Amino acid sequence: MQSQIEDVHANTARWIHESAAAGKQWMVANDEIGPANVGVKPDGKDNNHFDTRHLSLWGNLMAGGWGVEYYFGYKYPHSDLHAEDWASRDISWNQARFALQFFNTHLPFTQMHGADDLTAVDSDYVYAKPGVVYAIYLPQTVETTIDLGADEREYTVSWYNPRRGGALNHGSVGKIHGPGTASIGQPPAEPDQDWVVLIKRR
Repeated sequence: MQSQIEDVHANTARWIHESAAAGKQWMVANDEIGPANVGVKPDGKDNNHFDTRHLSLWGNLMAGGWGVEYYFGYKYPHSDLHAEDWASRDISWNQARFALQFFNTHLPFTQMHGADDLTAVDSDYVYAKPGVVYAIYLPQTVETTIDLGADEREYTVSWYNPRRGGALNHGSVGKIHGPGTASIGQPPAEPDQDWVVLIKRR
């Protein structure tokens, strides 16, 4: 699927849902994010890669997508037609590795689905196996709640850094339980950055 970067999450979710409803489940990956003159900027021009990480990488994966294929825009050095140095995007490759480590280590992702409506804010992405595990990608730190339905069991709340990877961290709330909605609290540090919240049944 090719699309503008801000449409990746919604378009991935749409085609996964519509193909399943038609009885022909598609595998949906994201190819060559636009606009064509930008794509993924080289390190040095963009050492954070927030838009790529937030809108493309996590946007696709948290909708149940199969991943991303990046494009190097013609406005920048090492563009798609002239790239000889793939280390020019070294930081973005690391951030993709951190995302895969999170999914492979902490999530039964083949049993999960996109569930953005479970939280109280519109800007996050939610991937869930209800009653077992929930992952929430927050592009910016806003205290939100998750709807656990009628479930009264206890869940642990941990935080993962999508920029640097590593171990899970403790935030301001360590445990939550239902029924109904519960606050996930605040991250352990850098409240102005993006974070991933892991909520697992004890």
